[in-house]
Amino acid sequence: MKDWFCRTFTPWRAAALFEDGDAWFAYLVRYDKVCNAIRVVLFAVAVFLSFSTGTSWGTFAILVPIATGMFAAGTNLEMMIISVSAVLAGAVCGDHISPISDTTVMSSAGAQSNHLNHVSTQMQYAAVTACVCLVGYLIAAVTRTWWITLGVSLLLLLAVLTGMRRFCAKKAENGKK
Repeated sequence: MKDWFCRTFTPWRAAALFEDGDAWFAYLVRYDKVCNAIRVVLFAVAVFLSFSTGTSWGTFAILVPIATGMFAAGTNLEMMIISVSAVLAGAVCGDHISPISDTTVMSSAGAQSNHLNHVSTQMQYAAVTACVCLVGYLIAAVTRTWWITLGVSLLLLLAVLTGMRRFCAKKAENGKK
């Protein structure tokens, strides 16, 4: 599948996409015109939308039909599963770090901590996972197989967490001296 951005894209082709009643995302995927990294875009859009609105369920309602609509012909169902998972993971991540999310507000209130301190500590944890997810979706763009992507992403997450643990242990050891 060739990269959509590498092809010549003229204004009259863009006009033809928007004149049709069909969704332009679905057109691009169906006719092999979209880059494989659309999952990264879906993840980033879901994080932004969920962070901005403070709701993961609202983001699901908006983006899941778009993600499944890109594969309406029933072709390439593995990539549809990965695309939907990108939307779900991005929405939950954005909701988790959103200062206006109901769960974030209730968590900080239940822990009787400063709300903004709670949000800033949650962002550190979510940033690590979001970065590994982004790399995982880039791996999905290359391998186009869900089980390879899942395995490599899990190994990558374990490697990152082990590296962070060793780094923090070394930092604490140097601090005691």
